[in-house]
Amino acid sequence: MTARKTALGLLLLLSACGGGGGGPVDGGTAPETVAGYCDQLWTDFAARWAVCDRGSAAFYAAYYAPALRCGDAVQAVAAGRATYDRTRAGACLGFIATASCDAIEAHVDGRSPQADCLAAVAGQLGVGATCYSPESCASNVCLGSPDSCPSTCLAPHAQGAACNDGLPCGPGLHCEQLDVPTIQTCQPLEAQGTRCMFDTDCQPGLRCDYGVTPVSCQPRRTSGSCFDDEYCTIDHACRNASCVLPKAAGESCAQGQNECGAGLWCSGGVCVDGPTATQSCALVNGEERPCTGAYCSSGSVCVAWTEGASCSLYTQCAPTATCAGNACTTLCAEP
Repeated sequence: MTARKTALGLLLLLSACGGGGGGPVDGGTAPETVAGYCDQLWTDFAARWAVCDRGSAAFYAAYYAPALRCGDAVQAVAAGRATYDRTRAGACLGFIATASCDAIEAHVDGRSPQADCLAAVAGQLGVGATCYSPESCASNVCLGSPDSCPSTCLAPHAQGAACNDGLPCGPGLHCEQLDVPTIQTCQPLEAQGTRCMFDTDCQPGLRCDYGVTPVSCQPRRTSGSCFDDEYCTIDHACRNASCVLPKAAGESCAQGQNECGAGLWCSGGVCVDGPTATQSCALVNGEERPCTGAYCSSGSVCVAWTEGASCSLYTQCAPTATCAGNACTTLCAEP
């Protein structure tokens, strides 16, 4: 799995499970319960992202499994700390099904969240209230969660507000930091050709390109040099310092070249799903074998993600957990 796609998982699609937004867009019918909605949301997202990324459907289904990600939303609604809006949920599911891959990525990483997905599960707690996840906060900001528990609901900064205090900017904004050490302020995402400092400063489909003068937001590449996947479009990957189109599941490949997409490896001349727990993940003729729903222990065997298991790195834990005190833990969850 590439660095760019891992980052999506670490943000937990937080904009799909809390907050507020404008009016609903046209969409289909959502399940009657928040549990059913959350299950469908993550299932649909995993399938869609596998296509966007030319990766393994099984790999993403395990990485974005509803069982890992729906607990807070379901419990927040059950406890009255959040409400479920079926109409907005249907519109959110419609967005996941039809939006561009760039738009979906910008929604998930928090740069440009979609309004219906923000409002489908709406937190009811006001600023200053004790919280255990963003799902309970009307502002969708539970500062410190999940790394501290409990935390506090706080309001994100509006456009033009100073943003050098650790609080995030509101939806569609970034913290402008070009003129450090002057006060940084929240500003709209930058368009192509506009100065930037970080990739997250830029509008969907753009990255902050330090290879041009002045440094500015530029389109991601489908070819040419790169240092990591962020240089490339979503369906391309940085391999051997060049943006290339990875091979999708079932496509022919040459073993040892690591040509396949995320969660895939080259076996018998075609790209196939990686191994699962207890199976070998050792290199085969230089070919990497990414584990599905597990991590590769000592470069030889896939070990399932387990809450409470011993760890030394967060990558040994589920994508919704971290390694704290040498044990995999979610740290904070809705009570």
